[in-house]
Amino acid sequence: KKATVILMKKDETRLPVPSRDDPNSEAHTLFENILDFALPRHSDRIDILVEPSKSAIVVRIDGVTYPQPDVEPALAMRLVEYLKLTGGLDLAERRKKQNALIKVDAGELGRHTLDLVTSGSTRGLSMSINIDPDLRTQMPLEQLGLLEPQQKQVRELLESLGGVTLVSAPPGQGTTTTLYSILSEHDPYTSSVVTLEEKIAWELEGVHHTLMPASTPPEKFNEKLLAVFRADPQVLYLTRFADSKTPAHIAQGVKECRVYMPLEGEDTFATLRTWVKAVGDRKLASKSIRALIAQRLVRRLCHTCRTPFVPDPAALKKFNLPGKVDQLYHASGQVMVKDKAQPCPDCMGLGYRGRTAVFEVMILDDKARHYVATGEDDKLRAPLRRQKMSWLQEAALKKVVDGV
Repeated sequence: KKATVILMKKDETRLPVPSRDDPNSEAHTLFENILDFALPRHSDRIDILVEPSKSAIVVRIDGVTYPQPDVEPALAMRLVEYLKLTGGLDLAERRKKQNALIKVDAGELGRHTLDLVTSGSTRGLSMSINIDPDLRTQMPLEQLGLLEPQQKQVRELLESLGGVTLVSAPPGQGTTTTLYSILSEHDPYTSSVVTLEEKIAWELEGVHHTLMPASTPPEKFNEKLLAVFRADPQVLYLTRFADSKTPAHIAQGVKECRVYMPLEGEDTFATLRTWVKAVGDRKLASKSIRALIAQRLVRRLCHTCRTPFVPDPAALKKFNLPGKVDQLYHASGQVMVKDKAQPCPDCMGLGYRGRTAVFEVMILDDKARHYVATGEDDKLRAPLRRQKMSWLQEAALKKVVDGV
């Protein structure tokens, strides 16, 4: 009767809460305590690691990890097995990766979908619980965090025919969300939109999703890629290169097809060099590339409790910020109630709530592609600057000035 969380199977079949004499009762209570911390703070992931002599439970909120109170390894293992049982996973299998979706009804904290991923090693067993993964992938283009000039450039890019657009960032920095947002801008009922994905993050209505797991042989992947190009799609999204031949196949097939894909890189210039090297032919690589987008995720200041301050003029000069900036903000996490400081009710005392992205958008015109083709990459910055391209740090500082 005191339970605050009801576990449900993927089809929303509600499971009975374990009674006190049930071996899973303590595991269920532990899970409730974890969710009571994670859900009000809009956590996106919970990680559980169990080793023979110790265990660790960590809640990730806006990219920052918050360790939870220590529990005995035996209890942490019971929690992992309890959740595996709910998801229909093999309890005896502790080495191979397993995946399942379950749901929870957390009362006032709402209903949520949990994506369970378990795997094992010689050290122990781990489980990652991704909270509402679909909702975090579904984001309109205008909400990503692009500056107004950048958003205009991307929308113009969507209207152009042919060419490769690469989106780069270190792992876990939102490239999938950005690519799905771009993909969602294309009307699949007036254009043929096809994907080749290692994992389908979100089923887009009208889009022909094709699952190509990491275990797919490179020859089979490339055969499928060439078959897709022969069908003349208007839009193709793929998540990886299968082998060294894949980049050249892409570069040769994009005359009238818009191709979008992630490619890891520090910024647009580094990603461009990676693309040229992968294709193996400068002229072909330069002719096929249309745009590069680099990004990073940054935490948003909680607007309820952020605190204004007068910035140091020397710091403003160092960051090349305009002299007219007379106020910035820093995180607080507290609000005043009857002259007493209390944790902010909106961010639960963290000082931040949610994340946005900062972007570097490089659109290559004929002149820029000529420099790429001839290996004169050092000449690229001047024409891009004339297009008023913003570097990543400049885009981030703009959000600092805006109090974001």
